[in-house]
Amino acid sequence: MLFIAPRHPNKGIKMVEPMTWRNALSDIDEDLDEHNWGSGPELHAKEIDRLTFCCCECCHGDACQGLSEGMCGAFPRHSTSNQFFTPAMFTAYHREGYRACFEAKAVEFLNEQPTTATSADQIRLEEIVDETNSKF
Repeated sequence: MLFIAPRHPNKGIKMVEPMTWRNALSDIDEDLDEHNWGSGPELHAKEIDRLTFCCCECCHGDACQGLSEGMCGAFPRHSTSNQFFTPAMFTAYHREGYRACFEAKAVEFLNEQPTTATSADQIRLEEIVDETNSKF
């Protein structure tokens, strides 16, 4: 089991060298537009501290900050009651999710072969299914 949770940039592990989207996505030959997606998966506190619960870009900033944090939390712990993600907020969660998966080495984890315990569980599950089917 691999648990991945987003974190505020001040609480995460800093990359030795800032990773660009070109480097991060080199295996799929994709280069995300820096204007829309930021320079890479690593976020900076200045970018996300301005994000609020509001539904438009003009609301991100100091004027709504206190009310926003009180009602819906702050990045990356916004309440699910906030259903209005602005492009900036969506991009921040996308980038943090990618960075968290990269940091957790999710690709290596997902490529690992199942352990014998998983195989034994699978065999037991198949036995239960067979028993259930034979009763009907």
